[in-house]
Amino acid sequence: MIVVLYKDSENTAYWQAVNNNTVERTKQGWKLLIPLERQVNPHALEQLKKLSQKIISAREYTELSLQDVSHDRAKRYAANILLNRELTKDDIIQVIKDVTNR
Repeated sequence: MIVVLYKDSENTAYWQAVNNNTVERTKQGWKLLIPLERQVNPHALEQLKKLSQKIISAREYTELSLQDVSHDRAKRYAANILLNRELTKDDIIQVIKDVTNR
C-alpha cells in the first residue's frame, strides 16, 4: 500500500510506501513520514512499479497499536492493525483473536 499526499498550491504529489520500515509507533498511535524527495513524477515510475509487484508477506498483519480499554467486567480492546494482504472475514476474526488473546 502507498499513501499519496497532494499539495494543491504546488500541483505536486508525494508518496510513501506503508510497511514495517516506514511506519513509526508513537504514544498516540503511529505516524508515517513522507519525504519531499518522493514526488509523483516520471522519475518515480520505476520505484512505484517495483512496489506494485505482488509481495507475499510472512505475516498476515502488523499490529500498530493495542490498548486495553476494559471497564468493569467487560473486556474491550482498541487496536490498529495493518493487514499485509487481503483476508477473508474468517481470517480477520482469527487475527483479532490472535492479537487480543495475550
